[in-house]
Amino acid sequence: MNIRLVALIFGALPILAHAAQLPVGATSNNRDFAIRSGNIFKNVDLTDYDGKILLIMMMTPWCPTCQSTSQAVGDGILDHFNASSRGTLRGKNANGIEIHSILLSTEEAEAWDGVNASFASTNSYAEWGLDANAQRNNPRQNLGYFRGGFIEATDLHAWGNDRRRVVTLNLVRNSTSHAYREIIINQNFFSSADNSAARSAINAIQTAPVIIAPMITTHPVSTTISSGGTVTLRAAASGTSPGFQWYVGTSGVTTSPVSGATSPTYTTPALATNRTYWVRAKNDSGTDDSRVANITVTPPVTGFPLWQSAYSFPSGKSGANDDPDLDGIPNLLEYFHGLHPLQNNSKLPLVTFSTATASRKLIYQRAKNLTGLTVIHRFSSDFRNWSNIPNTSLGFATRDLGTNEEVTVTLPATTATTRFYQITVEPL
Repeated sequence: MNIRLVALIFGALPILAHAAQLPVGATSNNRDFAIRSGNIFKNVDLTDYDGKILLIMMMTPWCPTCQSTSQAVGDGILDHFNASSRGTLRGKNANGIEIHSILLSTEEAEAWDGVNASFASTNSYAEWGLDANAQRNNPRQNLGYFRGGFIEATDLHAWGNDRRRVVTLNLVRNSTSHAYREIIINQNFFSSADNSAARSAINAIQTAPVIIAPMITTHPVSTTISSGGTVTLRAAASGTSPGFQWYVGTSGVTTSPVSGATSPTYTTPALATNRTYWVRAKNDSGTDDSRVANITVTPPVTGFPLWQSAYSFPSGKSGANDDPDLDGIPNLLEYFHGLHPLQNNSKLPLVTFSTATASRKLIYQRAKNLTGLTVIHRFSSDFRNWSNIPNTSLGFATRDLGTNEEVTVTLPATTATTRFYQITVEPL
């Protein structure tokens, strides 16, 4: 009796004794198997599915429990993630990672190929193949690996109730949540009661965001402004959340960054001289530089042109020698003496000659703060031939009269008995 009992226990050991299955969270080594491709099988391994979440259903085709488990995986996992209602996430987890499914037969015999193909298609598996190599050798190596023990037996009945296995692996190398080839699911049985936990485990797999290098799509535009003006430059860039930095100078030369100018738009300070600006878009994947925007600064409008712009002259009557109000005083002299060019009641201030002192003096009035013209003092002995008097030979004094000023010009000494003097105003 005791001998029989010992014999019975000994005979049961191949069924009951094996190491614990690989736990969820452990890292699988690289596994190989055969995938049906047309009318043949081809050898593949896990690296052929890099970047994906891989679900492998290892099934014994004649085993009813294996069939129900495989069908439950198809209904509860594959159909859920492949539903058209998921839109752009169809066939992907919640983080957009592709899910690929394979049904591997633990029976390598050709007689089961038809059953395996039909069952894979009916239950939404993307591929089917053998837990063996393409020559149908070395069967059940993956089943033995993931269950934690291989049984040297050609009859799968010897594997007892552990002759099926649903395994899900993370094959995303840059995952931020799981290790590469980390085991997400490793179960002998699967039913609808496992759906929620399995879906959550698959959805938990994350990948590092893909950072697309920036590319300038809108370049800052060259423009012309008046002296003392500002300009707002604008740029735009494609790519993943690009940052910006504006620079002065030649595009690509980063020696002159503009402090604080780190947005797609930049408003310059008031400019008095020409300036060039460009912008660099950047993120962790690269940089892109814009074309240069040339800012041309025109000189400020001063002097006679500024005075002209203050009045609404008739067409063609704003020139220096024009007299739109017909008072006999050309525009340039109206400007020089602070008169109104469109009111014909203007009177030209007199130029007086003084000999009250030993020095001869010319005295006249002019507008204050005049620019853009030159005043030439001349003399003649016969009123026909005139010569310029250098300013270095003259003395000048002014007296404030409010909007105008009185100018006293001390003339050079002369022994000539007859002398005529002239003041000429010319635009620069």
